[in-house]
Amino acid sequence: MAVRTHIAWYWRWVWIFLLLGSVIALAVASYQLGKRSTNDQQGELNTKLNESLERIATLNMENAALHKENVQSVNQSRFDRASNDALAKQMKLLTAENATLKDDLAFFQTLLSSGDGKQGISINRFRLERDNLPGDYRYKLHLLQVGSRLKEFDGRLQFIVNYELDGQKRALMLPEGGDKGDHFYQVKFKFYRMVEGGFKLDSKAQVKNIELKVLELGSGQIQASESASLS
Repeated sequence: MAVRTHIAWYWRWVWIFLLLGSVIALAVASYQLGKRSTNDQQGELNTKLNESLERIATLNMENAALHKENVQSVNQSRFDRASNDALAKQMKLLTAENATLKDDLAFFQTLLSSGDGKQGISINRFRLERDNLPGDYRYKLHLLQVGSRLKEFDGRLQFIVNYELDGQKRALMLPEGGDKGDHFYQVKFKFYRMVEGGFKLDSKAQVKNIELKVLELGSGQIQASESASLS
């Protein structure tokens, strides 16, 4: 036979209400705590986000400034390079002009001294240069008759172009074959004569120099000779 303590029904309901109240209070406290923790975390995340955005903005400003400096530096470098190139070209032109003036001075000095009793033919400003197309060359020179110049000089020109091709030394005579009847190479003048012409070789040929002989018609004697290298 068991003895059980009898508890009134209203006390049971009291305990049930107290238990439910405790559970509800615990749930509310947990919710408030979780909400506070979430708010704290959200605030911390917002702070970090704002700091990151500010850092990104700062980096963008620094990057823009660096890009601007780089563009200015490149432009300055291009300007300096263009200025240096222009100065180099100007110096090259001035050097060439100076050389031309020196040649002119020497030429006119020869003209002024041509009445000092000497007789004969003088070759001045003999030049050999490449032409526009590969294998094409041009030459230019001035012939001057020094002395009293009582009569015209009647003669002809003979050129010998020395070059190498395929490892072999070769020579080109102008006019080809020594043709004395080629009128292009005949000269007749009393004071001076400018001569200009050209010739063509294989594009692989390497020109060493060109020799010139001024021959007097009739006697065939050499009145003047000169050589010029490729400039």
